Formats: sequence, structure tokens, C-alpha cells
Amino acid sequence: MSKENPFATAEGKRIDITNEQAKQIRDMYKSIEKEFGERIRILSNKSNISSIMREQYLKDFTKDLQDRITILNYQLEGTITNNALEMAKAVTEDNDKMLREMGFGGVFTSDFHIPQDAVNSIITGKLYEGKWTLSKAIWSDNQKKLNDINSIVAKGLAENKSTYELAKDLERYVNPNARKEWSWSKVYPGTSKKIDYNAQRLARTMISHAYQESFILNTKDNPFIESYQWLASGGDRMCDLCAERDGKIYSKDELPLDHPNGMCTFMIVREKSYEEIAKDLSNWVNGTGDSELNAQLDKYADTLGYNVKEWTKGTQPVQNAVYKTQQNGYNEFIPREKEVLFIGDLNKHTEELLKDKNYYGLNLNIDKLAKRWNMTSDEVRNILTENIQRLYNENGVAITADYDNLQSILNDGFKNQFQTGTSNGSLDYTSRTTGENIVLDISKNLSKEIKPVYGAFMPTDLSVEDNRKYILESDTNLYGNTVIYLKKDKIENNSTLTFGDSLNNMSNVRGTPLNDIKVDTIGYLPSQLIMYGESKQSMLNNEGTMYQTINDEYIEVQIFGEKAKQPDVIDKIIFVDREPDDKMKELLNEKNIPWETLDSV
Repeated sequence: MSKENPFATAEGKRIDITNEQAKQIRDMYKSIEKEFGERIRILSNKSNISSIMREQYLKDFTKDLQDRITILNYQLEGTITNNALEMAKAVTEDNDKMLREMGFGGVFTSDFHIPQDAVNSIITGKLYEGKWTLSKAIWSDNQKKLNDINSIVAKGLAENKSTYELAKDLERYVNPNARKEWSWSKVYPGTSKKIDYNAQRLARTMISHAYQESFILNTKDNPFIESYQWLASGGDRMCDLCAERDGKIYSKDELPLDHPNGMCTFMIVREKSYEEIAKDLSNWVNGTGDSELNAQLDKYADTLGYNVKEWTKGTQPVQNAVYKTQQNGYNEFIPREKEVLFIGDLNKHTEELLKDKNYYGLNLNIDKLAKRWNMTSDEVRNILTENIQRLYNENGVAITADYDNLQSILNDGFKNQFQTGTSNGSLDYTSRTTGENIVLDISKNLSKEIKPVYGAFMPTDLSVEDNRKYILESDTNLYGNTVIYLKKDKIENNSTLTFGDSLNNMSNVRGTPLNDIKVDTIGYLPSQLIMYGESKQSMLNNEGTMYQTINDEYIEVQIFGEKAKQPDVIDKIIFVDREPDDKMKELLNEKNIPWETLDSV
């Protein structure tokens, strides 16, 4: 039986994410304490104010504090969801590494749909059989905090506390680090002694369950994995239940869900060595060997990615057992894209979907904001649309590529991943086609040769520190170290956009034409986009840079059509951590394309 743990990297990542998340949540509450602490200090020299002024001040102070906590919970929902997704991705990466070591080749669909499926199962309550959702938990706790604040004010007034004393008690309540003496519960019965306890507990549980759900989704259909083994977290705080489960073997459909606040992990159990698995895979790709196992592998291959059997026969260790040469690479004779017109009335498509509140969470979030800000839902939508349009107007559209591919791009234009046969993203034709059909309303029968290339909104003014930070830290840098900006007037009639990765978030985003931008691209959790300055006023004022606005997400652009992909659409190029060589400079000069460098240090 295998003893090594292929998910060790994800386990380490889990500890890192959990610790960083705890700090994020503490900092959220500390920022409130700091903000309102400044207002309290002003009161320290104003003890002789009238009862009317005192009552009005406390009323305003309480309402502002409650509004600020509500905003924090919008942010908290997004933070927990993003951290859970990061956890699920880490497990998936470890699984894919294990599959390559077994001898499976190609790029797997699991890279793209499993993390999102795992997180969706948790936040929607599907994992808990519909008895709980993340949103309900957060907003129930939010209401508890608002009630606590009202209780503190009411009790303080009844005891004739000064405005300053009452405000200091409220400050102590929202400070996650403040020690509350035993008398706190006596003075303010029923209120929380540690304001961030429920949020921290909820966040830790989401990371734990994202780890476990992604672990199961990634491994349950693998015929070489026999069962799972429970590994207790250990330590003085380990509960009796976890101690009882430690080392126990569970069938793949009977692994129990770890309890709230749990930190246990799991091991796969497989009987065969990688060498034995390689032989089984060799027999499978040749149509020989165990017919029952081959049937299981046929079924499993369907979940991994397009043409995985072909990919597998060209990989190690299967290749050593059966094949002498690698598969042929990119066929340079694949025909160039044909000219295409923009496909589908995407805004109409999106508006139809938005009518179903259960299917698309944007309506629910907009309705909440409208109610809290005393606005209509349409007014909120208009503001959000204006902000997305502002981002488009103030920033560029760019494609990020590897430096080694730049010469080909400058000479022949942009090709999509199915033309080149290479990708830093998904090469899985089935998942990409499914995503484009759902997100962009594009027929699944669209030819590979006329599929879009993918870019993103990118800041252009490198004199702004946040802009430099965004280019260096956003997800787009995963696709290469060369940022190629496009001329908007050359592409906008043939392009669409989504807020976030269209494939990873296909259940939550919809494409909108670049020449007719609307709010419908925001997705399931708009808090990341609309809370730049953490207040209604800053949103109304259209404040915030790209970095402040979307943080670790990005606005993806899908570019269709032969003309929109030719070299003459390139506006300028930024080279990250390198300067182009002389031959490249000569080519850029010849094409009259300006360029600059950006160092990460």
C-alpha cells in the first residue's frame, strides 16, 4: 500500500491560507476600531454637551458603525470564497502532479472546473444538503452584531453612561484584540466577547471543507485509488472524535465531513506502484490487458480532458513501456482563422439569465445594496455599469504572452491555443467549448480555428505605483512576462469581457460586448468590484485604481475575428524583468511599436 502523500504541498498551503486568512479578518475589524477610535478621541474633551446633542451623536455613531460592519461582511463573503477557491486549486494542482507521475498526459479539466465546483458546493449549501449556506451564515452573524451594538447603546443609556464612555465600550466591542473583563457579560449580557470569533470559525471551516471537497472530487473517480485514510491533526486540542478517526480507512463514498474548525487531512490509499500503473495504462492505450480496468479508465478519461488517451501514450512513464517517440507537436499547416463577425446578442442572453435569482446571485447582491443605500436596484446597476466603463476608459486591453512567442506574434498576429497546441491555461477543448457556450452564448460547434484569443484589462500608466503593482501581481502574469497592449478601436467591435476568469467562473459570469459594456459581467460576488473605497460615497465618486478595484481578480477580454488579431492592432509592449534583445528591438522598430520595461525589484 502506498505511504507517500501526494497532497503534502496542498496541506502546507492550507496552513498558510488559514493563517493569512485569520490575519485578514482581524485586520478588517481592527480597521473599524481605528476608524471609529479617531472619532471617539474627539469626544474626550466634550463632556458638557446637551442631552439632545448626545442622543443625536450616539444615533449617528451607532448607524455609521453598523453600516461599516455590514460593508465588512460583504468583504468577508468575498474573502472567504476566494480563499476557499485558492485552497481547492492547491489540492487540484497536487492531484494533477500525481496523475502525471502515474503516466496520464495532457491538460485536465479538473484544473478548471473542480475547484469552482468544490467551492460552489460549499457556499450554496449543496454539501450540507441545503440546510446551510455561506451567505445565510454571514448575514445571520451580521444581524447578531447589529443587535449587540443596539444592546450596548441601550444598556449604556439606561446606566447614564457618558457619550464618551459609551463610545469607548463600542470601540472595545469591535476591537478583536481587546480584552473584555469578566464583568463585560454582566454589563452587556448576550453580546459577543470576541467580535471576530464567528467569522474566524466560519472561515477556518470553509478552508477545511474546500480542502476535503476538492480532495474527493479530484480523486473519487480514479480507478487506481482504492480508499482514503483519515489523518488527525494531533496536538492538545484534538477532539475525541478526530482521535478515534485517526488512521482509519474509509471507502471513497463514506469519508465523513470534518467538523467545524477541523484541521484533519486525508491520504489516498492505492495498492499498485507507479510502475504497475504505467503498465496498466500502456495496456489501456493499446487496447490490451484487463478489460474491466480498461472500461473504468475509459470512463475516467472522459472526466480528465479532451483526447487524454492520445496524450497519455506520449508521456512518461507510459512512453518507456510502449512508445519510442513523442507525439508530433503543433501542426503548422492548421489553417489561419477565417474572418468572423461578432456572435450572438450577449446582453439579451445575459438579461434573460438574470431574471432567475436562484441561478444568478448578482440580483440578490444588488437588491441588498439598493435597500441599504436607499436607492433603486436600477440606480445601483447604472452606477456599477458606469464604474466598469470607467475602468475600460482609463485602462488598456492587453494580451500577456511569453517572450519566446513574441516574434511569431509580431510577424503573424495572435493565434488561439488550439491553433498553437500550447497554453498556460486550459487546452481542454471540451471544457473550453462548454465555458464559451455558457458565458458567451457561442455555439459548441464553433470551429477551433475561429475561437477567440484571451486578454484582460491592464493599467497603462506605469508612473502610478498601484499600476506597476497590478501588472506584477495580478493573475495575468501567469501567462507570460510580456504585456502586449492593443488598440481599442481595432478590437472593441469584435470583443467581449467578463469579470474574472470565464472558465473558472463559468457558472457566475456572463460576457458583455466591449462596445456596449453593462453591469452583467460582475458575477456572483460583486463586493470585490464595488467596494473600492469601502463606502457608498467613494463608489458614487468613481474612485479607486485598477489594483484597489479588483485586487487579485482580473477583467478578462475575449477577442474574435482575424482583423482583430493582426500585428497592426498592437499599441505598445511592456517587458517585465528583461530588455528585448537587439534582434527584437529591430523588429519592434520596423513595426513602429513603442515599448518599455518594468522591473519587479
